[in-house]
Amino acid sequence: MATEAPGVSSSQRVHGGSGFTLVEIKELLTLTESIEASCSDVRQRALRKIRDVEQRMRDLKRIKKTLQELAELCPGSSDLGDCPILRALDQRGRDEV
Repeated sequence: MATEAPGVSSSQRVHGGSGFTLVEIKELLTLTESIEASCSDVRQRALRKIRDVEQRMRDLKRIKKTLQELAELCPGSSDLGDCPILRALDQRGRDEV
């Protein structure tokens, strides 16, 4: 069963908790048609997927920390013009340009 997220194409959906997208699963299964392919090839792809997942987890932790810091800046009672979250986002947007 594929895990579906809004705005995600069917080729990007993750299948059955494996972490592999449907496209990646198709690629893995086509390895069975190759004489040169081995179980080691599948294992290497799984290890690469683990590294990708670990990187995404680090990225998400960084995002969470940033959001927590922004939320702590905001008393929740300011006018939008004085909202520290919006000011910080605006400043970061200017810094990236």
